Amino acid sequence: MVHCHVLVLTRDARVTGGHLLKATVCQTNEIYIRILEGIELKRQVEESGLPGLYPEEGREGRFGLEPTG
Repeated sequence: MVHCHVLVLTRDARVTGGHLLKATVCQTNEIYIRILEGIELKRQVEESGLPGLYPEEGREGRFGLEPTG
């Protein structure tokens, strides 16, 4: 499962972002992928009615994101 957030610079120099569902890259892109080992995610319906991803009970921690360097 991939849960991807993106920030995109528009032609008029505004930044917009959100969930990436589908994309075609025509020029340059930077991609950073981090595998969160030991984290089990489950979907829960949020107040908005949309499904969200949440860590299983007792695994909230820091999502395996320890400082690097």
